[in-house]
Amino acid sequence: MASPCVGRDLAFGKPHAGRRRGVTLALVRRAGLIAAVVGVLVLAGLGAWLMLFRDTAEPVTVEDAITSFRMEPEGSASASPIPPGVYVYGTDGSESTDALTGVTHRYPNRSTIIVAAADCGVSLAWRVLKGRSTEWRLCQTDGGWQLRAQDERHTFYGQTERTTYICEDTPILPARHPLGASWPVECATDGATETGMARIVARRPWRPVAGGRSRASVLVLKVTTFSGDIRGSARYAFWFDEVTGLPVRRAGGQPSDRGRGGDDRAAQDAGSDLPLAERDVLPRAHRRGSSERRRRTTSSL
Repeated sequence: MASPCVGRDLAFGKPHAGRRRGVTLALVRRAGLIAAVVGVLVLAGLGAWLMLFRDTAEPVTVEDAITSFRMEPEGSASASPIPPGVYVYGTDGSESTDALTGVTHRYPNRSTIIVAAADCGVSLAWRVLKGRSTEWRLCQTDGGWQLRAQDERHTFYGQTERTTYICEDTPILPARHPLGASWPVECATDGATETGMARIVARRPWRPVAGGRSRASVLVLKVTTFSGDIRGSARYAFWFDEVTGLPVRRAGGQPSDRGRGGDDRAAQDAGSDLPLAERDVLPRAHRRGSSERRRRTTSSL
C-alpha cells in the first residue's frame, strides 16, 4: 500500500499553501529585523557624524569683549599713544570652507577690537566669532609703527586652524608718510611666506566724537602674495588715525586662492569691512569689578 503524500499537492507536487505562508512570514520577519538593525546603525552613524562635525558660529558680543578686557593683567600703557580699551566696529563680511558639505559663517553687524598694552607697543585683538579672530602685534619705533606678528584663527566643524605670521622690519604706518610713499612688507609662518608692498594712498578726515572736531586718517593699502604651503593673494586697506595710530577702519580678506598644501577646502576669509562705530573706554582705575558706567563715544568716517 502506497504511503500518502502528506503535505503535498497531489496534482502538482508542490507544498501546501499553509507551509508557503509560514516560510514567507519568516522571511518577512527576518527582512524586517535586518532593516531595523540597518536603520539603527544608520541613525547612530548619523548622530555620531553630526556630533563630531557639528558646526556652530557664535558671535563674540561687546559684553564678551569687555569681560575679556577686564580679565587681562595690568600692563603699562606708556609705550603706546593708543588708549587701551574695547573699540566697537560696524562689520560686514564672512568666512567659508568647502570641507565636508561646505559652510559659510556670516559675521555679526558689530564686532570689537581689544587694544591692550604690549611689550613694545600694543596688541589689537579682533574676535568676531568664537573661534574666528585676528590679533596684530604692533611696536612703536623711531621709524613709526611696525607689524611684528599676526595671528589668524578659523574654526569649522569644531576644528580650529591657527596660523601665526612673524614679521621682520615691516612698517605698517611709518612716522613719515607722505602720499605715494611705499615700502616692502614680508611676514612668514611655518612653510609659507607672505611678501608684497604697502603704500600711502589717501588722507581723509574722521570724527572721534559725533559732531566733534575732525582728525586726519591715513589710508594704507597693503597687497601681498603667498608662496610655499599657502598660495594666493590678499589685499588689505587700513585707515589709521594719523596722531595715535588707532585703526579707524579696516577692509580686506585672507588668501583668495588656495590654503595649505593646495587644499581648496582650506578656510577662506571672504573679506570684512570694519569702520569704527563706537568705543567703550574702561578707565584703568575701574577695569575690574567696577559698576561705574562706561564712557561711550561714537565716530563717523
